[in-house]
Amino acid sequence: AFFLAGIVWWLVFPDFFTPTYYWLTPLIIWLMYLWSLDIDWSALWSLKQYWKQVIQWYVVMMLLLPLGLYFLLWWIVWNEVATGVFLLSIAPAWIAAVAFTRLMGWNSLLALCLAIISTLTFPFLLPLMTQYFLSQSVVIDSMAMFTNLLLYCILPIAAWWATQQYLPIVKRHVSDHIDRVSIIMITLMITWPVAYNASIFLDLKLSYVLLTVVWLFCLSALLHLAWWFTFTGAGKENKIAWSLSKWFMNISVVTVVAAKFFSPTVLLIVMLYEFPRDLMLIPFKWVMKRVKG
Repeated sequence: AFFLAGIVWWLVFPDFFTPTYYWLTPLIIWLMYLWSLDIDWSALWSLKQYWKQVIQWYVVMMLLLPLGLYFLLWWIVWNEVATGVFLLSIAPAWIAAVAFTRLMGWNSLLALCLAIISTLTFPFLLPLMTQYFLSQSVVIDSMAMFTNLLLYCILPIAAWWATQQYLPIVKRHVSDHIDRVSIIMITLMITWPVAYNASIFLDLKLSYVLLTVVWLFCLSALLHLAWWFTFTGAGKENKIAWSLSKWFMNISVVTVVAAKFFSPTVLLIVMLYEFPRDLMLIPFKWVMKRVKG
């Protein structure tokens, strides 16, 4: 509801919100910091037994999958679609994956481990992959992207560690309000890029937008099946963590990256993925009931 309201409101009143576009960087830093407050680092050491599977997951999901999809779509469709899907598929896991894995009653600690590893390595991975594999189709300032991602991903986690060490009272007072504040901040994160590119988005045909949403639903279903069957021997308690850790990628980070470094079309694809990302929970819940049964 907030996502839809944000798009409609800020397409109608773009001039009012356009100047706030330049607040995206501090917004994502604060949002990542708030989410980091839920991390319990002390428990992660118990996952040493999974180190081989974690490496396998990282190679498949953060390297092979994004590159495979990018080159396939670049050859079949066109560049901007391929770039948008590349950003979605290389995005790190984050707190949403952990929360939904916990709701399913399975290995949320493993999901947290994958989220931390993919987030901490993302500032190094994305600029390198963009420089060496996307440079022929898009012109990107890789050093500027690297600097921005350090602020988005590394700084909030470092600030969390300092808070945990020296100001534990902050977490006790803030934790109960993180979800509500996050919803407002994510709405603003959608707001400002939409308002900034309102003239371009309003020129798009409705049929084009709807068609994009439809094939993004297909992409979501296809990717989830690929993730589910990649780890066939992982056991039920871990398979949900493996799959959701990539399905519920950090849309917030890639939205800001798309807004600052890529075209409005790429940004639109990334933002529209919010529909299958949220609504695919309905069939997923049905599947999980059958699996548990």
